[in-house]
Amino acid sequence: MIDMDGMLSKVKVRLGIAPETTEHDEVLRLMLEDAVMMIRIFCNRDVFPVQLEYVARQIVVNAFYKENGDNVASIKRGDTQITYTETISKDDLTQEHRELCCKYRRLRTG
Repeated sequence: MIDMDGMLSKVKVRLGIAPETTEHDEVLRLMLEDAVMMIRIFCNRDVFPVQLEYVARQIVVNAFYKENGDNVASIKRGDTQITYTETISKDDLTQEHRELCCKYRRLRTG
């Protein structure tokens, strides 16, 4: 079972966001879910390997810094909706991340 709240708090520490600040929680949680799903797909696994939690957090931190740059496609003020031009994909994996993920990768059969 994935501890998303624990991962979220660790990501916030890495980003320098105070624990009581919830302004970015929804976006960070979505990014974590995307990173976990991408790693599961890359590793051909139904269950996320907890040992790769570090990789998911690092991907989110990198994507957060990148997306808070010039990748904003649209902003809606009313209910606070921000759309980015890019999403988290396997292209966001660095060589180090790929090597770590390959240790937990399963061969696809059938």
